[in-house]
Amino acid sequence: MKKPDGKRRLALLAILVGIVYLFLIGMNVLDVFNKSRQSIRYLSSQDQCSKSSHDGKSTSDYFISVMPTYNTQFQDSIINLKSERKIAVAFFPIHTIWLRASNDKPMPLLVKVFNIIGGLSLLIAIVLLIYIPILFYKLLYAIVKGNIFAKGIVQQIRKLALLLLVMYALGLLWRLSLFEINTILFQFANYRIVFANPNMIWLLLGVLALLIAEVIARGADLEEEQELTI
Repeated sequence: MKKPDGKRRLALLAILVGIVYLFLIGMNVLDVFNKSRQSIRYLSSQDQCSKSSHDGKSTSDYFISVMPTYNTQFQDSIINLKSERKIAVAFFPIHTIWLRASNDKPMPLLVKVFNIIGGLSLLIAIVLLIYIPILFYKLLYAIVKGNIFAKGIVQQIRKLALLLLVMYALGLLWRLSLFEINTILFQFANYRIVFANPNMIWLLLGVLALLIAEVIARGADLEEEQELTI
């Protein structure tokens, strides 16, 4: 049986990467959509039950990551279906809550600034989510058509790595903006507002891409030295 050549393997790899990328983005979007839909339904039902609480004023929704303080727990119970017994449990990890608050006071200037920063970082991240796979497939096409040790390919890999690191930085900036807004507007008894870490996958992919670029650049230098020696 004839083994697939390098171009065919690269084509299969490109298809696999595309599927994984779409799956990764799709699962994150679906998770946020499901949580948002449930939260909207609950908050809307609460608003209908207590319309007088807002007194006709506009409201804003906030995502807040909280952690119980000392001697405070998220208390709940679960049922073990095998023994049909209720078991008391306590949750200690970080929880993300979505609350709706009335805009009964003028918005502080810092909140407006962080809203702009968070919105811009989110907008740029959406653009990069579309551009990064395009750049990746251009890189694969260049590898198939030319020499992998060409300087242009190394530059493209470094560019891809830089964009991946920028994606991580944008996620960090967006979450930092949310954290600052929440700490300015809210303070809860028995719970403290915490900073939620962004998705580390972008940082990992960016560092790996930089490593690959340096390995290929070193290989290009060795190839050039061999040609000069010959």
